[in-house]
Amino acid sequence: MEQSNLYWRRLRQLPFVQRTRLFDPQSTNRRILNASLMLAVTTVIAKLVGMLKELCIAYSFGASDQIDAFLIAYLPVSCAVTVFAGSFGTSMLPALVTTKDNKSQRNQLVAQCHFRLNLVLVAVAIILFAAAPKLSELLSPASHEDASRYVSRLMTFMLPVLFFQGLASFWTTILNSEERFILPSLSEIVVSSSIAAFALLGGSKWGADGIVAGLAVGSFVQWIILQWLAWRLEFTLAPNVRTQTISFASVRQQYWFVVAATLVASASNFVDTAMAAGVGVGSVAMLAFGTKLISVVNGIGSMSFGRAIFPHLAAMVAARQWRETYRSVLTFTLVILLVTVPLAAVFAVGAPWIVPALFQRGAFTSQMAVDVTRVMQAASLQTPLFVLSILFVRLNSALNQNQVLTVIAVTSVASNIVLNRIFLNWIGLPGIALSTACVYGLSLCIAASFAFWGLATRSNSEHHQQDATTSHAA
Repeated sequence: MEQSNLYWRRLRQLPFVQRTRLFDPQSTNRRILNASLMLAVTTVIAKLVGMLKELCIAYSFGASDQIDAFLIAYLPVSCAVTVFAGSFGTSMLPALVTTKDNKSQRNQLVAQCHFRLNLVLVAVAIILFAAAPKLSELLSPASHEDASRYVSRLMTFMLPVLFFQGLASFWTTILNSEERFILPSLSEIVVSSSIAAFALLGGSKWGADGIVAGLAVGSFVQWIILQWLAWRLEFTLAPNVRTQTISFASVRQQYWFVVAATLVASASNFVDTAMAAGVGVGSVAMLAFGTKLISVVNGIGSMSFGRAIFPHLAAMVAARQWRETYRSVLTFTLVILLVTVPLAAVFAVGAPWIVPALFQRGAFTSQMAVDVTRVMQAASLQTPLFVLSILFVRLNSALNQNQVLTVIAVTSVASNIVLNRIFLNWIGLPGIALSTACVYGLSLCIAASFAFWGLATRSNSEHHQQDATTSHAA
């Protein structure tokens, strides 16, 4: 025990470790680390419940056409939530950080954003309702006309979920701006538990309709909980929404950059789903099962690092602390690599044991387990690249360089289509997962390049202004 404590003290005294300031209780890096660890724990709990939900679905349905139909129908709805509601979070959080000390101005900003988000969600719901038959035809296998009609019906029934999840995403951003991370993260348990209960209790009777019902009920309860938590922090929607503040003007300007980028990037999910559906019946479900555990880890990484570091990056940028920002980004790049690279190795090597242990029961057969194992091995490369890309995307957003996201999105979609086709011809369905990993790597390179360029430009500009001021004073 004494030897272990001695080793720990020597590690903390190393010059490199001291420069990271991870062990300094007063440093920003330590606050980010503490928030990341708390978020990691709560996200792991939420994702474990999410995995139990997937196990319940796999037990009740296997890799069946019912799950294919649900996943295809949910894809446009989930993408709409990410594009139109999630973009409010990305563009709104830096403004929330700058208005944190002015409660009146903060509530004015929240009210304006909330009002306009509801207008956007209404417009999107109308578009999805009108486009549901055509979208279902495009995403469903061409030879299954009945499946297309079923997907269209499910998509229509899911429209209330668009509002519930969109508003839940909005209030999550509000709570994160006040460094309240734990309860928003744990609120996902409500959605997963509701879906699991409906799948187990009504799977044979209701089919995919039961999963949709569980999703709607859970999302509604999550929205109510998050809004109640925000009200307890004295966030209100009473201010005049017609009076636009300077903060809202900056949010609106950045919002459409983020929407454009996220909308284009979401096309990759449609491309992957359409190409997987073309492989055969059950292929969409097998791709989802094979990438599920990887997605869980990616979600934990993006939540614990991306969500925790974003408010701090925005605050440091607002205070023009360029050196501290640079140091924090490099520190957490190293931390992410130390955590995610070993995890990727575990998934690649352990997939033949992990997949049967998790899924092979009930309607999920041994042959399905073999196919899903190959998908998981190909997807294991995604984790380090994805979490690192999230870090640099957040830095670009903190720098108000959201136009960079459009460049990343367009490049990602184009490369995803080409790589999907190449890898599908080479290794079949796992090629889609491998293509996604390559796209994450390309996104990381672009995001990091622009982020470091933005930091260097602002830092040099400030130095030149200081030098000019000094020369003028002399």
